[in-house]
Amino acid sequence: MKKNWTRQILLTCLVLSMTALSAWGNVPPPPVNQNLGILDRVTDFSGQTQTVNRAFCAQCHPGSLVERHHNLIATRNLDCLFCHTLVPGAGFTFADFRECTSCHQTSPHHTSAAAQARNCQACHGTLVDNFNDGHAIPTYAISSVTPKTGGVELQPNRFAGGCKACHRGDAAQGLNENNMTHHGTGIGIPVALGGAGGDCLWCHRGSQADPTTFLNIRTCEECHGVKSLHNIQPDTPATANIGTIVPGAESMGYGHIGNNRDCIGCHIGTMLPYSSGLQGALAPTIANLSQESVVAGKAASLTLTGDGLFNTSGTTSYAPALELIKGEQVTKLYPTSYSATKMVVEIPAILAAGNYELRVVKNDAFSNKMTFVVSQPITLSSATVSNGVVTIKGSGFGSKAGKVFLGNLAGTARSWSNTQISVALKASSGQTLSVVTGSGATGSVKIATSKRR
Repeated sequence: MKKNWTRQILLTCLVLSMTALSAWGNVPPPPVNQNLGILDRVTDFSGQTQTVNRAFCAQCHPGSLVERHHNLIATRNLDCLFCHTLVPGAGFTFADFRECTSCHQTSPHHTSAAAQARNCQACHGTLVDNFNDGHAIPTYAISSVTPKTGGVELQPNRFAGGCKACHRGDAAQGLNENNMTHHGTGIGIPVALGGAGGDCLWCHRGSQADPTTFLNIRTCEECHGVKSLHNIQPDTPATANIGTIVPGAESMGYGHIGNNRDCIGCHIGTMLPYSSGLQGALAPTIANLSQESVVAGKAASLTLTGDGLFNTSGTTSYAPALELIKGEQVTKLYPTSYSATKMVVEIPAILAAGNYELRVVKNDAFSNKMTFVVSQPITLSSATVSNGVVTIKGSGFGSKAGKVFLGNLAGTARSWSNTQISVALKASSGQTLSVVTGSGATGSVKIATSKRR
């Protein structure tokens, strides 16, 4: 019988802040310490098993989202009532628009074009690989040292030699088993079965009765390749190299390559010591930003915290840079200071206003993305009306036309420059107008009647 995945629960994986992660998982595992990347759990957007609200979402989408949403007004051709809906009653009142789930009632994460194209790195960085991107997948036969998806059960409920050695569920900590963290995203589950889309054959080939084909590690390596798996490692305590990451010289139980015991977790058939010259730049992860928005025209200091921001491999050091991405434009900034868990970058005053995505890059490794807003400041000095045309003067309006509102009524722009706006709008002296620029900056001004000649 077909399972109705939508009615079960629409689920999505979640990347949490480093502060929230510190209490998750065990050292040594299982369950694995949750200091990097994707938490081993799924999120119930239906609200049946957990509360998903603005505070919950803010763990991945921190700070005020006002500027980010207002930036969409001009770019998506929206008006105020698209989000701020009025409901009748004892006079009109606004429906709740501050809770994320008022609009986002199901997870959008794995229904996106990038997810359906299996472009996992678009959100998760180089903690994973993209399908069919040319990354190396072994073609030789599986041997005694090849990890198994389920591992080898050495003692009752104790595993080694595969993913299950560390990635285990724990009800008390809200962590899920591997099959749920993968199925729970809905990715690879056809829409007809209530999933996010795709095909079960993306992960499972052959007969379910034959685990050598149905759970074949080579299929897993299409998204979790040798290189990405061997670049997952946070900085660890109780070592002489705190502040950087040295493969093979870290405390055990935190990542994939920190300690020879970590190697055994995946490769039970070998006791060979780890070669620290193998891996290169480790995958970085961003957990928190000191601020989520700045004002255009003013320089600002931005502090990022996370892990894997700096590491050494052999005699080579891999220092980070910050990329700010806006459409096809990429601005690269270099930190004034950095360590494995923290970096400080100066945001220049010349950065154009708008919505950005930022990520940390180190050589060919890069982090998850975070949202960042550069707001355009505006000054509204005057507003006059004559013959149904409102003229607004000031500065910072930008060259891209935005919108002018009288209450819920939007005017029709006749001209728009950085210092003057002209709109057709039925308005009178004493009324207050709201201005939303093309970059999302907002302000209000009261109309004075134009003097008649």
